[in-house]
Amino acid sequence: MTQAGWDKGETQLTMTELTVQPLLRGQRQLGNLYRAVLLWHPHLALAGITVAIARRAAEPRARQGVRTIDAQQVAAALNDGATGFVTNDRTLRAITELDVLVLSDSEKVRGGP
Repeated sequence: MTQAGWDKGETQLTMTELTVQPLLRGQRQLGNLYRAVLLWHPHLALAGITVAIARRAAEPRARQGVRTIDAQQVAAALNDGATGFVTNDRTLRAITELDVLVLSDSEKVRGGP
């Protein structure tokens, strides 16, 4: 744990996923901001997809039928000892090895109390 009390690991795939929408919308500066946060935030670490993670990703692909990119993210999280996974993809609720939080299901995200 860091002084702030949390650390977060992400794969390099996160950079791809987070910057697609800004690029589609012509918001290059926003995409650059996302990249900068991922690269320089003191509590984030970007990990590459190793052979071990690629092999582990086959399990959720085979069992739950999740997309390859999601399976790799899940495998990386499990490899790093994560217990939770935050996403906007409801299909990832099928992952039983992690507590999956779907942001759009959160009352605070939807503007609730």
